[in-house]
Amino acid sequence: MVAVVTLVVVAALAVATVARAQPYMYYCGSTTGQPEPPALPAGATPLLVQFVTRHGDRAPLRAPCWPQYDYEWNCTLTQLNDPDESAGNKVPSLARAYREHYMYGRNELPGNCEKAQLTDIGYTQQNQLGQIMRKHYITKQQFLPASHNPGDLFVRYDTDSRTKQSALAFIDGLYPRPTDGQKSSQVIDTFTMDRKYDDLSPNTNLCPCISQYQAQVQASPEWQKHQETVVDPLVEQLEAVLGSPVTASCAYNLHDVGVFSTSHPILIFYFFSFYFNMSSPVVSTTYFSCCAFLRGNGLRNV
Repeated sequence: MVAVVTLVVVAALAVATVARAQPYMYYCGSTTGQPEPPALPAGATPLLVQFVTRHGDRAPLRAPCWPQYDYEWNCTLTQLNDPDESAGNKVPSLARAYREHYMYGRNELPGNCEKAQLTDIGYTQQNQLGQIMRKHYITKQQFLPASHNPGDLFVRYDTDSRTKQSALAFIDGLYPRPTDGQKSSQVIDTFTMDRKYDDLSPNTNLCPCISQYQAQVQASPEWQKHQETVVDPLVEQLEAVLGSPVTASCAYNLHDVGVFSTSHPILIFYFFSFYFNMSSPVVSTTYFSCCAFLRGNGLRNV
């Protein structure tokens, strides 16, 4: 029997369970205490392992929309590139690789980071996740081969750099790089596609009815009630604190910074000082919970 493992890394989809009977607890920003996959049911024979994961910790999706924000993002994680026309799973040891940098002060975010760029914390998170899966599926269950074999692994991610680097970090944890001084470099093929035709997340180009369903939901009495009783009062408080109008995009931006601040102590201090200027309990369940998110003009706690 040939064991096959599939890895899919996406920017908009999160899967937090491996078995229905033993769901994982949600985690956010942690590099410790990652859960171990649940044991297989008695007598079960695994045929395929699929990992579907989000990217690791990242920089904000866009420049902050409020004037008080002055945090500077300086990223140490870079990307080495080498154009290649060869085929096969081995290439001669690289005599040269090109390291890509984002120029300081010339980007949407203050500093030298691409917007939404994977951080070194995010790389560590994904690498540790790969190590956990190696311990479970290779060391403990001996289901997957101990070393990488071409054809055993299919890697798929969208075109965002953060998902690409997250996938590579995961693979390095699942199958650590050879360290025996080989004269050739191991090649692992990975796959992506144009965003227009990508089906890893909801795509209105592939499924136009998504927009129709969204409009129907937003026109529903439940949505309108939530808008009037929760969202509008929250927006009023945000505008009072920030001293400027808060659009749906800006509200999501605030939430975005609040979520990834769990991995960055300086940002946590900033957000707590921001939080104590507010009185609504909605804020405490929104901007300081990893299980809450904004979509459009609506607020949903999960």
